[in-house]
Amino acid sequence: MFGGQGDIREQAKSKCQRDVRYGLNLLGCLERYFQTWTTTESCIRCSKKQLPARAYLWNMPSILIIHLGRSKDEEKNERFVDFPLENLDISSYLHPDSPVNGLKREMCSIHYMEFW
Repeated sequence: MFGGQGDIREQAKSKCQRDVRYGLNLLGCLERYFQTWTTTESCIRCSKKQLPARAYLWNMPSILIIHLGRSKDEEKNERFVDFPLENLDISSYLHPDSPVNGLKREMCSIHYMEFW
């Protein structure tokens, strides 16, 4: 019927090793999220359309929680996401006028898997 706990762990480990080749990394995900895009709405001051826009971080809490949306059209993206466990530098995503200068965070991962 079903293998033991060791079999499940080995299968998960094997899958992760395979997915690393086709995976993503957290810095790439952040880069994509904070990239400049062109708006499709009109500016309320000058009525110009298609203006460049960009999201920035202004301030950071002591604990940074990143939630990756990994589903689209009710289908889960199962690619492995690699992230650094130490010294995650997010200073390039801070607003230029932000009073915070240079942030490095220690990382940990909490992942919930359900086996049927």
